[in-house]
Amino acid sequence: MPIQTAEIQFNDKGTPVSTAFDDVYFSNDNGLQETEYVFLQNNHLPERWINWQQATFIVAETGFGTGLNFLVLIKRFNEFRLQNPEHPLRQLHFISFEKYPVAREDLQRALLAWPSLAEESERLIEQYPLAIEGCHRLTFNAGSIHLDLWLGDVNELMPALPHSLTDSVHAWFLDGFAPSKNPDMWQDSLFHFLGKYSAPDATFATFTAAGIVKRGLKDNGFSVEKCKGYGRKREMLRGVYTGINENKALDSKKGIGFWHRHAADSSQPVTEVTVVGAGLAGLNCALSLVQKGIKVDLYCADNELATGASGNIQGGFYPHLTVDFTRPSQLYSQCFLFAKQRYQWLQQQGYEFQQENCGVLLLGFNHKQEERQGKLSERGAWPEELVRQVNMQEAESIANVSLGRGGLFLPQAGWINPKQLVQALAKAAEATGKLNIHYNKRLLSLTQPAPEKAPPNGSQWHLQWHDNSETAAPIVILATGHESAHLAPLNDIPMQAVRGQVETIKATEQSNKLSTVLCHKGYMTPALDGTHALGATFTKNDTHTEFRTEDETFNLSMLKKSLPEAAWVDELAPQQQGRAGIRCSTFDHLPLMGNVPDIAKQSQQYQDAYKALPAHRYPLPEDHRNLYVLTGLGSRGLCTAPLLAEALVCQITGNPLPLSQDQLNALNPNRFLIKQLVRREKGLK
Repeated sequence: MPIQTAEIQFNDKGTPVSTAFDDVYFSNDNGLQETEYVFLQNNHLPERWINWQQATFIVAETGFGTGLNFLVLIKRFNEFRLQNPEHPLRQLHFISFEKYPVAREDLQRALLAWPSLAEESERLIEQYPLAIEGCHRLTFNAGSIHLDLWLGDVNELMPALPHSLTDSVHAWFLDGFAPSKNPDMWQDSLFHFLGKYSAPDATFATFTAAGIVKRGLKDNGFSVEKCKGYGRKREMLRGVYTGINENKALDSKKGIGFWHRHAADSSQPVTEVTVVGAGLAGLNCALSLVQKGIKVDLYCADNELATGASGNIQGGFYPHLTVDFTRPSQLYSQCFLFAKQRYQWLQQQGYEFQQENCGVLLLGFNHKQEERQGKLSERGAWPEELVRQVNMQEAESIANVSLGRGGLFLPQAGWINPKQLVQALAKAAEATGKLNIHYNKRLLSLTQPAPEKAPPNGSQWHLQWHDNSETAAPIVILATGHESAHLAPLNDIPMQAVRGQVETIKATEQSNKLSTVLCHKGYMTPALDGTHALGATFTKNDTHTEFRTEDETFNLSMLKKSLPEAAWVDELAPQQQGRAGIRCSTFDHLPLMGNVPDIAKQSQQYQDAYKALPAHRYPLPEDHRNLYVLTGLGSRGLCTAPLLAEALVCQITGNPLPLSQDQLNALNPNRFLIKQLVRREKGLK
């Protein structure tokens, strides 16, 4: 939900000051030098990086503020990488929390004070998220640096973090306003989770030397020492995580149970992954993988990319929002903002695809829809920068055509050419030299030796293709769309094929004026090369892709029914130029992302799930080792594929995931089985 932005004034030295906390965001003397001394020097950065042998270093922070600490850190990291190009440390991951995010305008003004950080500041401001609760992943340096900015109360967000973050953080920047000014943040629960998420020998540094902070850290596994503070501050604290908090091992098991996510089962770092499927899901996985230095073999069933559901010429690009702030709509808003970043980055790198940020107008096409839209606006669950209600006059001004009704307008949305987008993703991934695409490879089956028969270095997946060839792969991602339901490891997971036909309709003199995407029960895009895209049908359990005249008639009639007072709609004529694609959907309309579950084994493991026993009474789930899936995106792949692909790749590589544990649970491919066992129902739903 939208959260309150910080109330800021700038003092006579140009330093931003929080009016709510009556405290400065950084030192009046020199905030940049303060960051260097307090957080980098006292966490022994970047000296620690010299001897670091892992691919990723993780830093977490308790108050993002103006982002100064992050910007200084990534500048130093870039300098380190430039000086040590062959060093194994390639990825920097920064996790930060902020209850009252600084407004974009205030952020721009505050960061003008640091011209040496101008380049880094520009990229931060460019990606700076809307004030929506939850995690917002920002990427820098072509994916070698990630910022997970969690907006909301840190003491509410930390328990919601993915369980896989336990034992992962290598350094803490304990920032935020002083305990005397901001006691709500410095609670016992905060110190507990600092211990839970700390890796062995993790360091911390903080500007404060308050007793509550010193005691809280000591009680949760940290050694603590006082040292000289910066500037006029006499003392500060620093230290090391020295052991296991006695409650940590127990705590890490809470809530994992059914929804545990396994990283790749390998004693060595992940170096190669096979991706099956060459649509939006598969190519987004490929890009996230190569950005982390991982070699990818991608298998395309046809002789070119995006011939299936990702092959349309125009598709609406916008998040699905509900009246209230629900888990699915929060997920869609986060996915939308991340996708915008990725697509903008592609174009900045010169990978072109047709698209237009013309906004999307969700029409109030009947009384029930108008009522729902009114409630969405009244309850204020979403910032106006994302969605706002418009009356008929405003809607017609936005659309530049007569409509006879108002609706909801999403100004940051628009349309994209999905086929060209997939091609751009492929080119960007191929440019790294780590993507190899194999065409005309339709997967027939895949098998893996039983663990007891596997070689010492782990078992490979054996993939058999329709051309009778076979390949072997250590780790496999199935991004196979509606064909997933026919593959043995997936065919016990409930999925549904949904046929969707989209029309290509010749623009008229009046319809050519349309300047935004119109959505009703279907959609219509502004003209591209003299034609509109008009869709789409939803025919369940139908995998035929031939053009159907009756579907074209249906799509046209739905538009006319939604806009009965718009005379220009009646001028649109059928062209018999439609295209049908087959989407993959699930019964709860959420994607499938994560480990492929071993349904037979989990059915036995969790046969007592209905008893709701304590979490430690249930074992971790048995999955098919090193086999992952991303499918079930339905008609929302343009919005959801980038972030879910990024999250899946982070799961495989053991990096921090940009989603809450609850969101990950809701996406877990074993969720239908667990619900069935809890309810003692017959058959997966």
